[in-house]
Amino acid sequence: MRFPSPHADVELPESGLHAYLFAGLGPADLDRVALVSVESGGALTYGLSRTRVDGFAAELAARGAGPGDTVALLCPNLPAPGTWQGSTPLDACTSSTASRS
Repeated sequence: MRFPSPHADVELPESGLHAYLFAGLGPADLDRVALVSVESGGALTYGLSRTRVDGFAAELAARGAGPGDTVALLCPNLPAPGTWQGSTPLDACTSSTASRS
């Protein structure tokens, strides 16, 4: 059964998510705040986000993940934004699942 969204279609970037988020960043952008946790008020900068994403992607690649692979992510339901993006430099698909803690 199909459940269509009442919202307009989303246009996806041609470049891929990693390039869309990080390719145009200059040195001055790296210290800008990208995400803020509503719960803790902690901020994540674009530079730290890119570092974490690239590190996570490197770990996935070291374990054999690559373009076209599907990666499942099971993590506690915590305000740790950005982790799921780690598969985007690999052109892999991430299925994010939050567990109850």
